[in-house]
Amino acid sequence: MSFFLSKDSNDIVYRNVRDLDGYFLKARNFTEWLWIKCKKHELLDSNHQQESIKHFHSRFWEKYLGATLLNRGLNPKKPLGEGRTDFVVTKDNVTIHIEAVVSGKGDPAKGDVVPEPPEPEKPGDCVTYDLPERQIQLRLTNSIKTKYENWLGTHSKKPHVSDNDPFVIALNGNQLGHLGSLPMIVKVLFSVGPLTYHFGRTVQPYYQSKPSINKLNGKEIILGHFLDDAHSQISGILYSHVDCVNRPKRLGGEFIFIHNPHSENKIPLSVFSFCKQYVYKKINETSFWFDIIEPGTLAISSNVATS
Repeated sequence: MSFFLSKDSNDIVYRNVRDLDGYFLKARNFTEWLWIKCKKHELLDSNHQQESIKHFHSRFWEKYLGATLLNRGLNPKKPLGEGRTDFVVTKDNVTIHIEAVVSGKGDPAKGDVVPEPPEPEKPGDCVTYDLPERQIQLRLTNSIKTKYENWLGTHSKKPHVSDNDPFVIALNGNQLGHLGSLPMIVKVLFSVGPLTYHFGRTVQPYYQSKPSINKLNGKEIILGHFLDDAHSQISGILYSHVDCVNRPKRLGGEFIFIHNPHSENKIPLSVFSFCKQYVYKKINETSFWFDIIEPGTLAISSNVATS
């Protein structure tokens, strides 16, 4: 049975992938493959097909995440019952609960929406575009807040969850854009601000601190979720910008994993060794860096300094 249903849909991506050819045909075939793979391993909710008609990308992210965990040898399971996370994986004697979420552009009625990039007046023209960093960071922060509250209020209280079990938020930011040398999700989690250059005998680049941002209504939103123990029950963030059309050759090839240095239940580097991993290292009270560990090596490839 095909994943796509013939019913009307207000989701334009769902309609395009279902009905059009060209690169949409490749996306359709890939989506069907994910559907078959995840169904075989019982990784999806019973209403997954119906929900995809309204929220195609969110449901695509769940399938892609499940299939990636399978292909990377993590053997995910779908917990049964209401109020549970999307997946549970066990590796190196660690049971990890994973909750998937997509950061959307926001509700126009509420303001602070991530704007669309401007269209060129004619094909081939260049367009200057200031990345809407404030709006993107607000959307990422909202996704983390929602899923963390769900974990504290519901998921973590289920009988199959131990106090020692790590919790991971698997966040897809495809709809927000992902430009920049330092991933926006890393900036949010560690209050990383503008890149600055100190010119002396040598040139020393570093990132300034950015402790908060403001909504249009003036409300202050605090950044730096991983700089103290306020979010200590989040073990890390698994981040991706994939969609059904734009994806790497190998499942999960674009994933990054950001470890929470203040987590109560830390995750060994070996669990997500297929990802690029960011590991926080404190220098002093005002400065720190990240060890960046390349996929499959567990070797530090570079450092990013912040102050």
